[in-house]
Amino acid sequence: MTAPTSTSTSSATSSASSASVPTRVLVLNSGSSSLKYQLIDMRDGSRLAQGLVERIGEETSRLVHTPLGAEDGAGARRTVRSPTTRPP
Repeated sequence: MTAPTSTSTSSATSSASSASVPTRVLVLNSGSSSLKYQLIDMRDGSRLAQGLVERIGEETSRLVHTPLGAEDGAGARRTVRSPTTRPP
């Protein structure tokens, strides 16, 4: 068995580096009854949005979405609560 040559490694590296780099990344953190997320701009590391869904499947569940700039008061933080009625 022979080790890969530097030529094959080099060509694999050059083809990977020529691929387009994503400018936005969605980061998810999921638990058993919650989901948290952030949308990051990879060009400068800024946060474009963040949010969470808590108590999934319960009457008291809620969704909070904070778009770009809302941390500074420029945007609008939105909270949505689940309906209080249950189907029969």
